[in-house]
Amino acid sequence: MAGESWALLRKGADFEKIAKENNIDPVTARLIINRGVPASEVGTFLSAGTKNFIDPHQMKDIEKAADVIISSIKAGEPIRVIGDYDVDGINSTYILLMGIRRAGGKIDYAIPNRVEDGYGVNVKMIDKAKDDGVKCIITCDNGIAAFDAIKHAKELSMKAVVTDHHTVPYEENGGERNDILPPADAVVDPHRSDCPYPFKDICGAVVAWKFIIVLYEKLVIPVSEADIFIPNAAFATVCDVMPLTLENRAIVKTGLLRMKKDSPLGMRALITRCGLDEGPIMAWHLGFILGPCFNATGRIDSADIAMNLLLSKNMEEASSRALSIVTMNEERKAMTEKGVNEGLSMLEEYDLQKYPVIVLFIPDIHESICGLVAGRIKEATNHPVFVLTSGESCAKGSGRSIEAYPMYDRMKACEDLYIKWGGHPMAAGLSMKEEDIDSFRERINEAPQLSENDFQKKIMIDCDMPLSYLSAHTRLIDEMEYLEPCGVKNEKPLFAEKQIKPLSAKILGRDRHFIKFILPAGNSSIEAIYFGDFERMRDYYEKKYSSSSWEKLLIGRENDIMITIAYEVSWNEYNGIKKPQVRIRHYM
Repeated sequence: MAGESWALLRKGADFEKIAKENNIDPVTARLIINRGVPASEVGTFLSAGTKNFIDPHQMKDIEKAADVIISSIKAGEPIRVIGDYDVDGINSTYILLMGIRRAGGKIDYAIPNRVEDGYGVNVKMIDKAKDDGVKCIITCDNGIAAFDAIKHAKELSMKAVVTDHHTVPYEENGGERNDILPPADAVVDPHRSDCPYPFKDICGAVVAWKFIIVLYEKLVIPVSEADIFIPNAAFATVCDVMPLTLENRAIVKTGLLRMKKDSPLGMRALITRCGLDEGPIMAWHLGFILGPCFNATGRIDSADIAMNLLLSKNMEEASSRALSIVTMNEERKAMTEKGVNEGLSMLEEYDLQKYPVIVLFIPDIHESICGLVAGRIKEATNHPVFVLTSGESCAKGSGRSIEAYPMYDRMKACEDLYIKWGGHPMAAGLSMKEEDIDSFRERINEAPQLSENDFQKKIMIDCDMPLSYLSAHTRLIDEMEYLEPCGVKNEKPLFAEKQIKPLSAKILGRDRHFIKFILPAGNSSIEAIYFGDFERMRDYYEKKYSSSSWEKLLIGRENDIMITIAYEVSWNEYNGIKKPQVRIRHYM
């Protein structure tokens, strides 16, 4: 399709040897090597689990942080967790709250209101904690950039511990980056330049869980008790779009297996409400079904609603709360769709040549969905996108980026325009005066360092695989499970075959929203399903061949259409009969 470039991954290895050593298909061996796994570690990849968890003591300041909290526990001092309003922040808050409470802490929590407080701990929240008699605060999934708020806490003689996973603010001096850390008693963040923790790309909930492990060790509480937080850490890892490699993959794989057994009662109620009782919970269930429900609470109302779900004491209470959250997410979906349509209509007169980093001001959308709208527009254009709207006192918004554009670093050139900002290479949040938006658009585009190739969506194909091979080696379909959980940096395997002549095609679905091809596969045939923009597909093949050829294909008459597809494989089970099926992801 236009706007896409396909490339074949060509990592070399002795796939036959790897396959024989690990009792897998050579194609599966290729898939694992394609994900950057050394040949000597394929067995470890296949058996990933708790043995792959990294010793939390390698994290800078984590023992010091535990000592600070222990001093407050022993003194009977009130402690407050200050979290964030997304899935990671909510689960981080839950882990610290329940873990420190188990350790004997007198503890409560506070989550910022997205509209009233914005992201992260602020001076107002510190003052509220002081008024409430809190003696010690501990942040999670935020705090690394909250220099003023943490400084204020220390000026009020409060203890302060920061646990976070976001990019550490820095200043450049003589070509070197120097961390600017908040003046807390302890700062736990794997992105600290002096932190030896070997795997940096963990989410806030994983940092919180690691902290609880160290806390339990110091208080001689069985560390195995911290295992109940692994599903929370897995949930947050997927929903915070962390790479599903190395330790993260082990955490998510373990967490998914324990999700229905060890998750809080409220999480299990939400799983039921979302119709996920049957079969295993997969990573995509977390990212695309359960996660949006949690995030909807902080967008529409308050993340306290999701926290209350996790803290539910009985199933009746949990089920009722889960229903309200599912309903809230439906409302969020409608708001998002409206915002996306408005943003895309604005792009019709937008000069992408002059402003390749898209900056849109959509004043009538809710500020809580700016990130969702930016993400959808980024997907549609493959350009970096900022979406801002009118807040109570200033413009607020979010950015979503592409691989070629490290958003946080590039935003530093406009630092003087922001009232507040933060983020990482792929996403950011910001606020500024409305009158500065035009200046921001101009300046962020002064040196975007992007080429036309950067705006091509890169489709990485694992290997060319004729459908005839799949038909003859159906064991390969079962082995796709070996690569789970799939997600960022561990994408679902994608195969390709060129110039296939469909035997037939049929438009299906109540709303005619998908098409099913019957494709030749050696001496047999195989079903290929495409869920997507059907009209765009039809237009593409009508232009490439002719409208009459397309119509002939749909009624089973001889035609000249040939399709090239990038596809995923799975089983299709119906009435107890399993048949191989491919899902078309891209076509040419």
